[in-house]
Amino acid sequence: MTSGAIGVQFGSQMGARLRNEELRLLLALLVVGVAIRLAIDLFVPPDDPFSLIVGEPQ
Repeated sequence: MTSGAIGVQFGSQMGARLRNEELRLLLALLVVGVAIRLAIDLFVPPDDPFSLIVGEPQ
């Protein structure tokens, strides 16, 4: 909650300082980064596909 409020303040200040093209570039980099992460998770098999950890292991 607190970090979100700080992020909003930072984002609004940076949005006022940057040009539209720079903001679009940052958004595009964010989208490409998420797409790459999803592709990695899709094609790289997990270490143990049948593990389920609930809470802390004892």
